[in-house]
Amino acid sequence: MLCVLNLLFAWRFLGESRERRDAQEATRTRWASMVTIMHVLISLRESAPRLIWMYAIAIGVFQGMLTVLAVFLADTFGVGPNAIWIVYTYFGLLAVVARAGILGWVVDRYGEVTVSRIGLILLAIGLAGFPFMPTYGPLAVVLALVPLGAAFTFPCVTALLLRVIHRGERGVYLGIQQTLGGIGRVVIPLWAGFAYDHLGHRVPFWTSAALVGGILVLGLGIEDLRPRELGLAIPDGGSVAAAGIST
Repeated sequence: MLCVLNLLFAWRFLGESRERRDAQEATRTRWASMVTIMHVLISLRESAPRLIWMYAIAIGVFQGMLTVLAVFLADTFGVGPNAIWIVYTYFGLLAVVARAGILGWVVDRYGEVTVSRIGLILLAIGLAGFPFMPTYGPLAVVLALVPLGAAFTFPCVTALLLRVIHRGERGVYLGIQQTLGGIGRVVIPLWAGFAYDHLGHRVPFWTSAALVGGILVLGLGIEDLRPRELGLAIPDGGSVAAAGIST
């Protein structure tokens, strides 16, 4: 029902951000989009693809943790169906407080690059620490690191992505980001469930923490990001530099 309401709202109030002049222009736009997709998939030396992969892997890891959290707490701490809501409410409230009350101040003070790295570190520590928590007190502390890390990571990575792409390319890049993020939210939870059942209850958390560590390495040097590295889909004419497709 919420999706239907969103659809009706978008149909009524959200207009197209740009006009498609003719079928030929639409065809050129599709070619440019395909070039952009391929560039994101294979060009990890460029800033925009790196930021997109960072987002996709991190959000997949986050969803993977949520996939096995309930069964882990049931198996390890005996948290049953009548108590699991407390954990998720605590988790959700921390996420709201972090995004609504802390994130803006922290970003203003330290910038998106630093805050995104802090978020990834918190996320990695939280994930790696789950299997070692002996009681509820330490578990609550480690659990808090995950929503805090997520709140610091995802908005900052998206903000950095918007900073390095041309305004005319934002739709395609954000679309690719969400597509790869959706794939991550499917693949990594499937791995987490398989690993939990067949390789050990700690394995999903450790592999997720390792993936976050890889994201940290991938993000090295992003403080030197510059806009318009790719030269794709220039709205005012020219060429699609990476593929030689005329616009």
